[in-house]
Amino acid sequence: MKTNSGIIYALKNVLWGQYLKCGLTSLTLKKRISNLQTSLFIDCIVVETTDKLIDCKIYEFLLKKILIDYRIRNNREFFNVCEDEIKDIFNTFNYMNKILDSEQKLNEYIKKNYPEYFNKKRKYTNNKSSESIINKPKNKKRKGLYVDTRY
Repeated sequence: MKTNSGIIYALKNVLWGQYLKCGLTSLTLKKRISNLQTSLFIDCIVVETTDKLIDCKIYEFLLKKILIDYRIRNNREFFNVCEDEIKDIFNTFNYMNKILDSEQKLNEYIKKNYPEYFNKKRKYTNNKSSESIINKPKNKKRKGLYVDTRY
């Protein structure tokens, strides 16, 4: 069974100024930072992390709802928010995670208060059976010049 447990983190960097990158990972934070290795992610400073959450995807959804007005761009996870606010939000998430200590309790809370979480369109969802999607032939690009040698 696939689990969604993980943490939510906030990172900062001298290059980003006051902006924070917030996201989730089911890996260790050190591993996640190493996966982000580009010129923008050198010498990241960890501002705050949550404890291990039951379902970090739900908590990331809540984080984005809370920080909607602080977001820099819609397709990036950078926020113009102060560190104290992030710490307060993460402490609230840790508290919620202790109270909603099972997936069932967390899902009931989300269904009651944020039903749009379960209504959002997911990538790769399709009415076709998953077996027909898996067996679909892949189009391969040919490298180089193709010469027909059948004659």
